Amino acid sequence: MNKTLRALCAAPLCTAAMAHADPVTIYGLIDAGLTRYSDSAVGTGGPRPLTKMDTGVANANRIGFKGTEQLGDGVSAFFTLETGYTLDDGALGQGGLIFGRQAFVGIANKVGSVSVGRHYDFMINQNAYSTGAATVAGLLAFGLHASPRTAGVLNDRIYAGDRVNNSVKFQSQSFGGWSVGALYGLGEVPGNSAAGRTWSMRLAYDAGPASAGFAVTDLRDAAGVYTTRIYGLGGSYKLGSVRAFSLLTRVTNNSGRQLEANNAEIGATWSTSPTVDLSAGVQRQSRNNAIRSANQLTLVANYKLSTRTNVYAVGAFLRDRGFPAQTTAAVGVPDADGTQNALRIGVRHLF
Repeated sequence: MNKTLRALCAAPLCTAAMAHADPVTIYGLIDAGLTRYSDSAVGTGGPRPLTKMDTGVANANRIGFKGTEQLGDGVSAFFTLETGYTLDDGALGQGGLIFGRQAFVGIANKVGSVSVGRHYDFMINQNAYSTGAATVAGLLAFGLHASPRTAGVLNDRIYAGDRVNNSVKFQSQSFGGWSVGALYGLGEVPGNSAAGRTWSMRLAYDAGPASAGFAVTDLRDAAGVYTTRIYGLGGSYKLGSVRAFSLLTRVTNNSGRQLEANNAEIGATWSTSPTVDLSAGVQRQSRNNAIRSANQLTLVANYKLSTRTNVYAVGAFLRDRGFPAQTTAAVGVPDADGTQNALRIGVRHLF
């Protein structure tokens, strides 16, 4: 349940403006569990199994504040401030930034919204069509794209979106199910407007049981010389108690070895009852430069204790012929020989 803060008018420091402010919503998410890896390169003596307490796997742990103010004539102001953290040690995420996940303020009307600050690019919206975000598999289905051993090109931007500082973002309202969005992030390098800049765009359709989206994100390096570009095309369809989803992505980088990766994913969730969801997803990644491909199968069972709390089990089975296998993005560990299975039991709570 979302918590609502009214202005604390009893406090001496409250102003008249605060006394008449619209509500501010506090929200958050807590995820924790145990993950068993079949094989890892951790420690001495070669590969060995490993059990870890991984947190923020189904979804990243967070706490946020958001609010709106009605300005009249269909115009409103809005803001979001959101911080990430790790549950096992209480540390701030995103390199210790206070509002490292998102921080922006903007104006909205009947056409759309414009905001400025720290945003996600539009690849984040393609999440809806991936196993990692369409189910509680989370990071267990993002590891194929997040291994640092892939020369920094095959990373979680392929699905999850990157955060863009100093950015301006436009998002239209939905018109007949169609919407568009655009983002531009300034590199803020004197004398070099291309250095560190980012742009992103998306066209989407969402109506009834059908949803689809196409997004492109283009990032320049700090010198403004090399470009990483990510494309994503995905869709989903709900028929009765089954929702099927599919996502195609492509990432290219024109630096060094000119690395490229093409990714294909298909999956489905079957709601066997109001409280139980069973899901499966299959991923395949092909690469250029004679780097061999990778495949992953992900199986998920989710039990809803309430609308806010669920327990879940995930099995991820990865075979990577080009790099050491790493099933879990960010918090996982690579194996030594390209094959890794991971089993996780976790609990997630929303507030």
